[in-house]
Amino acid sequence: MHNYLTVPILLCLSAAVTSHPLQERAYDGGGNPLESDYCSWKHPTHWSNCYTAKGDADTSLAAAEQLFPTSTHNGKGDAFRHCYWNALMTIHMGEGKAKIFGDMHENGTPNNPPREKAMDLANNARGRSVGTSERYVGAAKEKCRSLAVDGSLVTL
Repeated sequence: MHNYLTVPILLCLSAAVTSHPLQERAYDGGGNPLESDYCSWKHPTHWSNCYTAKGDADTSLAAAEQLFPTSTHNGKGDAFRHCYWNALMTIHMGEGKAKIFGDMHENGTPNNPPREKAMDLANNARGRSVGTSERYVGAAKEKCRSLAVDGSLVTL
């Protein structure tokens, strides 16, 4: 048998013996019902973007808590977090996918008050614009921080 056939055959045999159901490999980063379904074992092609969106959400939350520790709900910190999260997702996976995740987060959150949803959607859109124009994580973070400080982002 030629070597170029040996490796694929061994990999297939190994996978057959040690394979696990898709559920065991699925993204399980939590989220609201829409996010959970989109990222579930039923949609393995979404997992990479789901991990990216979750990582970017964690990064933006940590930055918001550091920069705006007293205003992380409906204040400048919350506005910054949404701006920065969407800027990061835009940089990492493109504006279209960033919009999908941002909208899914707001539309799928049960009992999301309309004013808070509108605030978050506006700041998400601003963040995607920042991600498109800045293209570097550090510059996007600083731009969203500046927009939050000068009152350009929506707060309640």
